[in-house]
This record gives sequence, structure tokens and C-alpha cells, in this order.
Amino acid sequence: MPGSSLSIMDSLRNAALAGGLEASLFLPLDTARVRLQLFQGRSNATNLMGHFRGAMSVILGTPSRPASLYQGLIPAVGYRMLQRTIQFGAQPLTKVVLENHLGNPLKEQYGDNAAAIMLNGTAGSIVGSVEAALLPVEKIKLFQQQYRVTIAIAARAVMHTPNPWQGVGITMGRNAPGAFVLFAVSDLIKRKVFHADQEHPLSVAQHVAASVSASATSVVVTAPIDVVRTRTIAQKSENRVGALSIFRRTLQEEGASAFAKGLGPRLMSVVPKLGFTMTMVSLLGSIS
Repeated sequence: MPGSSLSIMDSLRNAALAGGLEASLFLPLDTARVRLQLFQGRSNATNLMGHFRGAMSVILGTPSRPASLYQGLIPAVGYRMLQRTIQFGAQPLTKVVLENHLGNPLKEQYGDNAAAIMLNGTAGSIVGSVEAALLPVEKIKLFQQQYRVTIAIAARAVMHTPNPWQGVGITMGRNAPGAFVLFAVSDLIKRKVFHADQEHPLSVAQHVAASVSASATSVVVTAPIDVVRTRTIAQKSENRVGALSIFRRTLQEEGASAFAKGLGPRLMSVVPKLGFTMTMVSLLGSIS
């Protein structure tokens, strides 16, 4: 139908634009997260200020270079635009397909609300796994953030590796549960907390609250695997080891607290930008 086609195209366009804005505004926090996660060592500081100075040294380098926080801007914008287009454009379509095949049995067994939440989460999980195809673009961004080099050098380094998609398994392992939690928790809050339905649409504040809560939950749930994933895909080709080996080595050498590295910057960057994008897409859907 023409109306549906326009709605889908509007959603794709706005998701792409939101992704570009996300990357531009929040890249410094993303770079801080990456550098903290890649730092392999323990802090010797004895107080909070010492820990803070150590973290800032890792993030900004010595001497301090604040401008380096924008390393990887071009691939970051491209990656985020593609990711959000896939994530928020394909998830509703995937949910419709799942609903046509699984909707009735799930509704009979679990009820309408629970079935809708499960379908939303499952559709998000499937789409999240597909996003792993963008891994080479993300690797270029990571290479720039880690080594502070130009995009040309980073692109050559990534494309000359034996397998630019190395780490796609661990990426899917992070994206699938993360996207499930993101979409399921958002839908859960809208239905169970705010009691949204056709006759009682959500306010903007309720959309924001549901989106931000779901984003924060997703980030916290996937924090340990995100650390392992970042270290897996950022390895140099000559010293590559598997994700399980990285997990064991990190646990032995740095302790369990290492799996929370970069969680603060990730919460500060991912939660507001995902909350913004989810809210915008939800509002567009409600007025279309």
C-alpha cells in the first residue's frame, strides 16, 4: 500500500539521519569506552581521584590530546547510519513476519501482551544478528580510535587482514541478546507500566522513559561480552586468539572487574542516543 510504503521509507530515512547525528555527537564517549576496554592492566591508584587521572591518561594519551576523541568520525557516521537503518527499519517488518507464523500459538499460550513482548524481542534479536555484517566498517573505526591514524591507513589495515569479518561470531553473541533485551524491555514497560494501547497512546515523556530504561538494561546485560568483543575485533592479525581465550586471560590477569571497563562511558553515550532514536521512531510510528 502507498501509505505503508511511505511510512517504511520515512522510518528508514529518519533512522539513518538519527544514526548520523548519534555518531557525530557521541563519538568522544564512544572513543573513551573503546580505549578503556582495550587497556589491559590494573589501576594502582589508592583513591577515586587517582583512578580518574589514570582513566583520563588512557583515554586522552600522554601528552593529553582531546581532539583524538574524534578519531574514526567518518566510519563511525557511516556505520551508525547503516546500523540504525537496519535496526529500526527491519525490526518492525521482521516482527510482522514472526507474528504471521507464530503469533496465534504464542497468544493462546501466553496471552496477547506477553506474546507481543516476546515477538518484539525476538525480531530485535534477529535484526541485531544481521547487523554483524557491518563489522569491517566498525573495525576501521576501532582501528582509528585505538591507534590514532588516518582513515586510509585504518581501512588498508583492516582490508589486508586475512578475514575482515573475524569476530563476527562474538558480535552476533553480543547483538542478539542485547537487541532482544532492548526491544522486549521497551515494549514491557510501555504495556505493563504505562498501560499503552490503541485508546491510550503514550506521551513523549513515557516514550523517553521506556526507551532510556530499555537502553540502560541492554547495555548493562551485555557489558561483559562487549569488553571481550572489543578486544577480539581490535587484535592485530599476527597475534590473534579466540574470544574464549581473551575471556580467560582477562579474568586471570585483570579480575572480574575488567568486564565492567568502559561501562560508564558506554552508558553515557549509548543510553541517551539509543533512547533518542527509539523515541523518535516510536513517535513517527504513532503519528503515521
